[in-house]
Amino acid sequence: MSYFEAQSFQDLMKVATKYLEAATKETEARTALMGMEYQEIVAKQEEEQKRQEQDQGMMRAPYGYCPKCGAKGSQRFRSTGTDVCENGHIYLSKTAVLQGGEEADDNDN
Repeated sequence: MSYFEAQSFQDLMKVATKYLEAATKETEARTALMGMEYQEIVAKQEEEQKRQEQDQGMMRAPYGYCPKCGAKGSQRFRSTGTDVCENGHIYLSKTAVLQGGEEADDNDN
């Protein structure tokens, strides 16, 4: 039954109630969809922020970190393929770690 087919006030109220129920369900569905889209946007922003932090980390230590003590690499010798850290350790460039201190042994000076 549509609005124009209602023959009494009760019929009109039934039509209005059905319309409001349908509109409420649609609104709830759209709200849920917007919530999922919002979560996706937030997740993408967090991924981008992590990527930028990693990029900044590489800029702070372009030669990586010493595998022995975790200090920043301060010099690279391309001819020998070695790096020197701020504490003077000499190590192969390919053994440099990406984050300082995490894989450090500290017992070897």
